[in-house]
Amino acid sequence: MKVLWVTNTEINSIARKFGATIVVGGWLEQTAGLLTQDESISLCMACNTTNEYFDEVVDGVSYYSFDNIKNTSGLDARIGKILDHVKPDVVHIWGTEYSHSLKFVNACIERNIGSRVVVSIQGMVSVYPIHFFANLPYSVVNHRTLKEFLRPNINGTRETMIRNGENEIRTIELARHCIGRTDWDHACVTQINGGINYYHVDEILREPFYEAPSWEYGKCNKKTIFFSQADYPVKAFHTMLQALPIIKKVYPDVVVNVLGEDPFNCSFKRKLMRRSYTKYIMDLIVKLGLKDNVNWLGRLDADQMVKQYLGANVFVCSSSIENSSNSIAEAMMLGVPVAASDVGGIKSFMTHEEDGIMFHDEAYYMLADAVMKIFGSPELASRLGENARVRALKIHDRDINMRKLMDVYTTVNEGKK
Repeated sequence: MKVLWVTNTEINSIARKFGATIVVGGWLEQTAGLLTQDESISLCMACNTTNEYFDEVVDGVSYYSFDNIKNTSGLDARIGKILDHVKPDVVHIWGTEYSHSLKFVNACIERNIGSRVVVSIQGMVSVYPIHFFANLPYSVVNHRTLKEFLRPNINGTRETMIRNGENEIRTIELARHCIGRTDWDHACVTQINGGINYYHVDEILREPFYEAPSWEYGKCNKKTIFFSQADYPVKAFHTMLQALPIIKKVYPDVVVNVLGEDPFNCSFKRKLMRRSYTKYIMDLIVKLGLKDNVNWLGRLDADQMVKQYLGANVFVCSSSIENSSNSIAEAMMLGVPVAASDVGGIKSFMTHEEDGIMFHDEAYYMLADAVMKIFGSPELASRLGENARVRALKIHDRDINMRKLMDVYTTVNEGKK
């Protein structure tokens, strides 16, 4: 069976040929590696990238590039050329949130293979705008920095997302098959297309998270929080910062380790190109007296991420919306205690006070309470972490999820539905 993947990023297998290292989408690389072990599958991959290649074979996978930013005028022709050359039995589009997803679906329909397209739900830009402002002040939402006089500010980014959501809705309306993994994405998808064939297939995580040892309370850095992303309003780092003074009253030496470049210690050019949300984060840190409590980690690869997870007393996700957070999944896989906002699909793989603590996404005081409960009880922290690991090992079982994915491909190819 010849399967064509459509992805919004390259994986390292092909990126390295062009001198690049990719730190996102590691789960794609892991899944591709397992899929190519099946001799019945011939995998091809169409990647959204500025690099140029066509039928470039690396480790048994044929790679094709397309560019939906700089080559919009020729994108339809490029997609057609890829499909006509590959002649896939199944087309698997990873993510409905991209403009090229709809273009691939339409091109497949034109070639009478629309019934053999399956789309995977990642985030959903048609729904995210409802939650995008994440309890941000009006003054921040409409503020413009120097960079945002040339590019969209926070409100403009939301409006762009709404426009992209129209493409996503059309993609799902046209699709016959869909892969999802939470109650939330099932509800969102079936409200758009009630006749779609929905398949539940959980994700396979990056390899280091299967190989790493389990978290241990005795080995972690006490009163340390790990937070995965701070430059995107939906991730709501500002909610974490609002909770921190409450935590700090009880635990004055609390530290939040967060991914991203230190906005207080960067080049002059970076300061000029700062976005409004970054400025808001900086203002909060200064206003709340938190400069000594926030540690910026820059960009980390998977092995470095494992180290940060295992060194934390708790992992926090305060997002205003998520489908299923890969960061939470990675923390649970390692057995790290998690405090997470009760949004989107998170409750599909976490149960409050059994394998994590959940809180309302705008209730920063309850985030603080969750963290302090975990800080204050080694027994609770260990129990949550152990239960989380047991659950994550089942959800992210590589063999089971590969079998489910193969069953989907077989069903789609044979037209059983």
